[in-house]
Amino acid sequence: MKVSRNELLQLCQKVFQALGFPAGADKDAAQMVSWLDTHQLPGTRLLHNELPLLLATASQPATITAQSVTKTILDGHGQSALLIAPNAIDMASANICATDDGQVTIVLSGCRSPLFAIALPLLRVTIPRCFQIHWQQEGQRYDFLVDAAKLSFFYADLDALLDDVVCDLSVTCARGSSYDLAAVLSDERGSPTIDAAEFASRAQASQLYGIEVGDAVWNELVELSRQILVAATPESRVRGAGASGSDND
Repeated sequence: MKVSRNELLQLCQKVFQALGFPAGADKDAAQMVSWLDTHQLPGTRLLHNELPLLLATASQPATITAQSVTKTILDGHGQSALLIAPNAIDMASANICATDDGQVTIVLSGCRSPLFAIALPLLRVTIPRCFQIHWQQEGQRYDFLVDAAKLSFFYADLDALLDDVVCDLSVTCARGSSYDLAAVLSDERGSPTIDAAEFASRAQASQLYGIEVGDAVWNELVELSRQILVAATPESRVRGAGASGSDND
């Protein structure tokens, strides 16, 4: 079925509220999923794979295991990037402001479904920064680069994006130009699998024609979102009770 980005975003935020995500974290997670699907990457399909563990496991914050001026290592306790990647991105942004060095790195060990994290640098409103997000899974290397102008480049084996793995996610934040990071990636990886022009084209197509979401996945998300509903009474409506899958219902 075809849905708009706004419909998908609203539904996902309700799903994460039903899953018990803290306020703010539900919005971050919904934006990560919808950003991926908007750019024709498997956001909702990856979320479908994640749901059994998200439903069964209590969340806990990532904890610092080692720290220096330019590098911090966090233990993600095997949790989804939906829960723990925002902390790594925000910490990288904060640490680059607190040091005179040209770049800082946050390593998030024990991170599940790292693909979700690539949306975050593009969703954060910050002063110009360059980000490189890197991980390895199933013997494949993944690199995502966002320059200061928020143009993005993805170096990846797209066939393995839905593999259920726990790995180490590395976030490097640099001041100013992305030239140095881009030059290294270009030497090591060649041309990106998805460049900035292709990302823009995919986003435009989603805006014009809608986002394709599997019927079974959509119905599963709608059913889960209903857990946040309350009985329709005058008091509940005053307090903001509304629709289920879409606020247009």
